[in-house]
Amino acid sequence: AFSESSAKALTMIKYSGITIGALYVVFMPLIYLMAEVDDAPGMILIGMAIIMGCITVAVFADVLKKIIKNNLGVNSNSQ
Repeated sequence: AFSESSAKALTMIKYSGITIGALYVVFMPLIYLMAEVDDAPGMILIGMAIIMGCITVAVFADVLKKIIKNNLGVNSNSQ
């Protein structure tokens, strides 16, 4: 379960979460304009929820990667 490949996969998940969140931040003005035209304030809240979800996934993946790296270091030192 704890291997270098899982740490690399978590790094990719972290970068993907950051990228998707950044894209939503870039497109938020467009979402705001669409919400103004349609008079739908829920679109802005949904956009913000997606951004917060992406940030949460990125932080969680980074924490898991650090735990895996720490566990790999402990296992290699004990052998």
